Amino acid sequence: MLELYDVVELREAIPGEELRAGAVGTVVHVFNGPPPAYEVEFADADGPTVAMVTLRTDQIVHRDRLFGDSGLVDATDSAGFPGSSNPGRR
Repeated sequence: MLELYDVVELREAIPGEELRAGAVGTVVHVFNGPPPAYEVEFADADGPTVAMVTLRTDQIVHRDRLFGDSGLVDATDSAGFPGSSNPGRR
């Protein structure tokens, strides 16, 4: 089960919200169901919210549980930030 502030990725596009598959968002509310659901906030690169959507567990994947070519991998680099150009620098 996901928790508040977990970072998630969309498994499928949500055209009505102009969100593509792979869009990254943050869990801002957990609905304990049944079935469980999550309010997820999606923001643009500058920070403003572009969509706030309630999603089922089958529509999203937790970023720490993404699979790479070699199996289960952490979605962040060694500095702890996605896409950092300075791996290992804190």
